[in-house]
Amino acid sequence: MSTILNTLNGIEDPDKLQLLATMSDHISKMPEEIRDRFKALKILYDECDELEDDRETELHKLEIQFEALYEDIYRQRNEVVNGTEALNQDLIDEFDIKAKELQKDPNYKDIEIALCDVKSTQNMPNGVAGFWVKAMCNHPNIS
Repeated sequence: MSTILNTLNGIEDPDKLQLLATMSDHISKMPEEIRDRFKALKILYDECDELEDDRETELHKLEIQFEALYEDIYRQRNEVVNGTEALNQDLIDEFDIKAKELQKDPNYKDIEIALCDVKSTQNMPNGVAGFWVKAMCNHPNIS
């Protein structure tokens, strides 16, 4: 029986194989009037399990794809925070465009915004001192 278990659906985990063998044994010993329902339910469960495995595989591929997309943004952010490169004027222009669009909203002037303390960066020609500490302290799930 262990040879059959070791080759069942390519499953190599001995605990999972034992569980499957136990389930199969229990189902085969059930009264005839309910046995087929449990056989069908087990197959449907297996199909869900296979779909879940496929979903996990696809999600992993998607995560890898997006990590590559984020890489350039993270690099640019690092340069701004550490002041290692000149600021990208396109980013500044894009901010100005978005700010003007926001100001067109009729509720714009009623929005209350807390001022950001920038004293520690005012006399720095490059970078943003303490950026990550401030970001973490202001994050609602961390602070």
